[in-house]
Amino acid sequence: MPAATIRATTFQIRYRDALLTERQWDAELRRAVAAANGVFRAHGISFTLSQVAHLSEEASMALLTRSVDEESRAEGISRDAYFQRERRLDSYVQQSRTGARGPFRYGGFLVRAFPMSAAATSATAARPASQEALDILQLNRAAGEIATYWVPGFNSGYHGLTYMPEFNPGVSRTREGILISFGAARDILAHEIGHLLMRAGHCTFEGPDGATEGSAPATNLMHRDNESRTGTALTGGQVRRMLAEGRDYLRG
Repeated sequence: MPAATIRATTFQIRYRDALLTERQWDAELRRAVAAANGVFRAHGISFTLSQVAHLSEEASMALLTRSVDEESRAEGISRDAYFQRERRLDSYVQQSRTGARGPFRYGGFLVRAFPMSAAATSATAARPASQEALDILQLNRAAGEIATYWVPGFNSGYHGLTYMPEFNPGVSRTREGILISFGAARDILAHEIGHLLMRAGHCTFEGPDGATEGSAPATNLMHRDNESRTGTALTGGQVRRMLAEGRDYLRG
């Protein structure tokens, strides 16, 4: 019998010019859930996805537009100037990850992970979430369940991001969650869940004082390189920390 069960709810954010079919989305979810179960069940933890929903294209675009209005106003530039700058800055590598073809309008495709002011310091732990991410994290919440959101892609090239108070100022424990880009490696979901359950970064947590950030080896699920996830191992210290720190999301 599993020692604990992780329950999660997921939400698909749909943007114009980046809409996947229902079959593509279901296949992506099945692949991620199967990979997460393969990792966690080996350590007495099972994973269940209890709710699935999606946001309409119109509602998604309204959410993005509100976010862009707020960010461009804060920077003192027009929305058009904001988008023109993003078109110059962003490469559209996410297009190939979704399997989509054809030209994209930036405003209908990518999620800004962090405010522009935080982009230059993205290597630090304290990164405020963008307004768009904060808006997304309010959607489709279920008490005691990890909120996960599948998005078309991130402007910054991220594959998955965990937003929680320990990492992101402005994010509360009741509004934390995980955003994952379509086309991400199969174990990205398990990797991000590891962050949330351990309340920590890319650590192994072996020994009484844990380990330093970035210490997890390449074979470990919490290795920092999520460009091409390959590690699936967990240490005893990591599992013990997940069971202790992640108790709000675990069911016996």
